[in-house]
Amino acid sequence: MREPHELMADDYCGPSKVINLGQIKNLDGFRFIGIDKHGNKHYCIIRKGDGGSFYMSSNTVLFHDLCGWLPDTYNEMTHSGGWTRA
Repeated sequence: MREPHELMADDYCGPSKVINLGQIKNLDGFRFIGIDKHGNKHYCIIRKGDGGSFYMSSNTVLFHDLCGWLPDTYNEMTHSGGWTRA
């Protein structure tokens, strides 16, 4: 799998450090912030299909348009009991 910096467009203006797409967890309900080739953020979730395979769902981007990802820290904190939204 290619590294994030190899997939970034010349006009990339997103976060300087993003995680390689190969490190996304195949867990049903795993949420992350996908970063596209131009640096835009997209909220994504991993789902488990009927056949047992996993796929990414997002209303704003396709997986092949991403160059990397960041953890969804809000989701991690709310589901770990760390804090809740008021």
